[in-house]
Amino acid sequence: MVAGGAIGVALVAHHYLSLSLAVGAVVVLAAATATFAEGTAERRLSPLVDRIVAITSRTFSGGEPPVAGTERVSVAIDQMVARLKDDFADLTRQRDLVSDIVDNLQEGILIVDADDQIVRVNPALRDTLLLPVDAVGRPLLEVVRHAELKELLARAHEGSHAAEVEITGLKPRRLRVRAQPLATAGVRLAVLIDVTDIRRLETMRRDFVANVSHELRTPVTAIRSAAETLRMVFDNIATEGSANSLVAQRDTVRFVEILERNAERLHLLIEDLLELSRIEGKEFQFDRERIEVRSLLQHMVLLFRDRAEKRGVTFYVDAPEGLRLVSDRRAIEQIVTNLIDNAVKYCPDGLVELRATSAGPDVVLEIRDQGPGIEPKHLPRIFERFYRIDKGRSRDVGGTGLGLAIVKNLVDALGGTVSVESRVTEGTTFKCVFRFDAIKPEPSSSSDVNRRAADSVRAPKVPV
Repeated sequence: MVAGGAIGVALVAHHYLSLSLAVGAVVVLAAATATFAEGTAERRLSPLVDRIVAITSRTFSGGEPPVAGTERVSVAIDQMVARLKDDFADLTRQRDLVSDIVDNLQEGILIVDADDQIVRVNPALRDTLLLPVDAVGRPLLEVVRHAELKELLARAHEGSHAAEVEITGLKPRRLRVRAQPLATAGVRLAVLIDVTDIRRLETMRRDFVANVSHELRTPVTAIRSAAETLRMVFDNIATEGSANSLVAQRDTVRFVEILERNAERLHLLIEDLLELSRIEGKEFQFDRERIEVRSLLQHMVLLFRDRAEKRGVTFYVDAPEGLRLVSDRRAIEQIVTNLIDNAVKYCPDGLVELRATSAGPDVVLEIRDQGPGIEPKHLPRIFERFYRIDKGRSRDVGGTGLGLAIVKNLVDALGGTVSVESRVTEGTTFKCVFRFDAIKPEPSSSSDVNRRAADSVRAPKVPV
């Protein structure tokens, strides 16, 4: 019985051993199968992986034979490769084009990031500022020690800003700088234009005009004095009553009148040149005061009354009571004087209208005449100095060719705008627009105060 039990246990043990061996064989077979399948998949996918890696490193190419079992994936990759090739080629062309443009600009280009480190400079800026080769990547102040330029770039976070700055050092320059933000956060672009030579030539021109004007003033004064003396002398001769004296007086008076007329013309030309030189040289100091526009226009009309009557010109003033402008009275009077003088010269036997209106914060002055008008081709150059539409006619009426140039410079200096509208045979209208309070207060020196006090007692110059 015991032996039977032992045999039974041995049989059960044998079955468990057989089952364990079978399970082990299955596990080993499954593992072997999985390993084989993984190796096969890896061998099949390895070329695809290599091509994807090549795409990410931009060394991709297309047209390789597809891997068995992955034909659709291979075709999709080939299509992607073709598209990426075109896109990258287009981007490369655009990059090279932009780079060539920036490198060949005569203006200096400076780009800084949010930390004020230089991202890019072009050869023009390197040459202008004598920048080191390793400027890119360094802080701006370390390369260009200029606080005003740094401040201009700092304000560029808020929008576009422009200013002229002086750069000192081995190569002193004057630069016109415009700074503005770019689309990338914190990155700013500055365009620097070298205006050193332009400013030098402008200074030379202003000095030339001022020097020539001062040199001419002395002989002109002598001519005027001599003409007045001659007139007095021959007035005395005329009292003798002799025939010879009368003939001499008549001829001499005629020549004296010629002297006086030409001397006066030279005098006006010199005064206009000096006035224009002062305005352009920022020597014209402005004083703020409240101006009643209607009374100012009426005063201007009174100054021209005699000349207007001789030429048959009628004035019409249209300005509302109480319209005021805070500006420099002398400058406004000079502007209106030149425009009225221009209208009276070229509008004989006609009507000259002086109108003033308000447009929001602006005050608009209009001087309108019924003269022959101006052809459209002349309008763009009407405010240029010495520009004459009809040179012969301008000489006949005594113009210097500088009146409208003075008007343009004065209006610009006051922060306003001036424009002209004209039609042939229908007349001309000059329009000046001023801000109600456009002048920034500036401290005046004691010498300037004395000069302004002297000017305030003089009437505005009216050419005759």
